[in-house]
Amino acid sequence: MWVLKRPGLSLLENLWDIDRAQWILADRLVLSKVRTALGLRRATVLASGAAVLPVHVTRWFHSLGCEILEVFGQTESTAIIFMTEKGKDQAGSVGSTVRGIEVKIAEDGEVLTRGRSVFKGYFKNPEATAQTIDAEGWLHTGDLAETTAQGVTRIRGRKKEIMKTSGGKIVAPLHIEEELKAAPIISQVCLVGDGRKFISALITLTEGKMLEVSKSSGSVKAERVVLPAVVKEVQAYVDQLNRNLASYEQVKKFAVLSKEFSIERGEMTPTLKMKRNVIEATYQSIIDSFYT
Repeated sequence: MWVLKRPGLSLLENLWDIDRAQWILADRLVLSKVRTALGLRRATVLASGAAVLPVHVTRWFHSLGCEILEVFGQTESTAIIFMTEKGKDQAGSVGSTVRGIEVKIAEDGEVLTRGRSVFKGYFKNPEATAQTIDAEGWLHTGDLAETTAQGVTRIRGRKKEIMKTSGGKIVAPLHIEEELKAAPIISQVCLVGDGRKFISALITLTEGKMLEVSKSSGSVKAERVVLPAVVKEVQAYVDQLNRNLASYEQVKKFAVLSKEFSIERGEMTPTLKMKRNVIEATYQSIIDSFYT
């Protein structure tokens, strides 16, 4: 008999916690069939880069027997800078510095690296090169990071995407958005608040949750979902998130939108990165209502 150690999560996510004998049985009966259906039957090691992989996604695949190693690097470094270790639960981070790579975290949180792996410069563009590589040879990646209590590195977002509240507090939105997106009913999150008194959020729901909403009359008003039960459910996840954030990082107000951000409307790039300026312009009236 399987006992769910984390009742709020799915069976597959709970498999992360069961003992080896139970996992072997589950693998024979169910998980191997799921891997085959996904085309991952012969996969032993998988890697993910380019964007932060949510913790629940990493662990969901791990519960299937597919370990995903998270890596961090960029073209200008010509190599991986950080990588998680096989066999260790480092979900939510990019692991430790790869051997032979010199790395430091600047005072403002930016990841800097130097060494043989760093490129010489941009082709026929010395100005751009000088802006990227400093006099000491450090490559400024433009990514913000922090070292956790476990000694691994967690990426907090892009330096150019940081927000500054009207009170002068610096907020990196990416890790807050990813934490909130881990909620089973939330699909997308866009934080706003640059130059404002506090942080707010535009939130979209998963397809399954929106189907539930669509069955309720009066559940959508203009661009917002106003069904009290749904708003209350989202509020519970926001409150849970806020308990782990500094006061100036906390999401004070939010709106549940009636449709997801899309590539077609210019709100997302083809690689599914949010275009914050477009999103903020589209929902300007809602954002303004947070601060009036």
